[in-house]
Amino acid sequence: NFFHDRITGSIFLTFIFFVFLIYLNKQHINSFLKKINKKTWLFLIIIIIISLAIRIFISPHQHIMYIDEPWYMEAGKDMLQTDHQGDYPKPIGWPFILRIVFGIFGISNWVALYTSLILGSLTILAMFLMAFIITNKQKISLVSAMLLAFYPAHIRWSTSAETNVPSLFFIILTIFFCFLYYKNQKNSLLWLALISLAFTSQFRQENYIFPLLFLFGCFIFNKNFIKKINLKFIFPWIILIILSFANLVQVLDYHANTNWVESD
Repeated sequence: NFFHDRITGSIFLTFIFFVFLIYLNKQHINSFLKKINKKTWLFLIIIIIISLAIRIFISPHQHIMYIDEPWYMEAGKDMLQTDHQGDYPKPIGWPFILRIVFGIFGISNWVALYTSLILGSLTILAMFLMAFIITNKQKISLVSAMLLAFYPAHIRWSTSAETNVPSLFFIILTIFFCFLYYKNQKNSLLWLALISLAFTSQFRQENYIFPLLFLFGCFIFNKNFIKKINLKFIFPWIILIILSFANLVQVLDYHANTNWVESD
């Protein structure tokens, strides 16, 4: 209960830090984006527009999980109206996004559905960026983006209000930021990667594996990693743990405290 009452404050601070660090690292991000030629940008925009059209006009806009999705929307509404998520016991990331869009467009399940749809289409852009920073090949990156754009399961879930599509968007964006750090090794990019990990971890319980994978990547992409561990490296990790810990406690309590097979 102690941590439950501090989750909304933690996710809000994480989001503020996340946005600020993107702005702080805009020079590094812009420098990377300039490597993409105009022809590639044109193809990418066409893919995104087609994927958006498919999700708007072809895929049915309806709820799939009739218990979970209203739960997320109710928590988002409660956060908007009371600054508290109520009795909601699951990861807070998606309800927090819904709180923001409910505040802008009004409280409606259609707002939730279209928010997921937009994030689903933006995932195509994130997929391209992630593939390009890993492979440094624009054609392969376009193929990666196109495969996700027309992947039937992603299309279908994009038009629901479940967590998997919004979570995937932030996962792929976070991996892009992580590789941006691996390639540049700047302290500001380390902060961006770790705060992005703190934010993304709070969307689904399995996302808490990603900070460990990022640390593993530090060993892979920097042979002298052990020698460079100092307070500048450790401090953002401490902030990551502090910001995401309250949500982790709630997730562990929800999934470890009930035997769902037995109770059902």
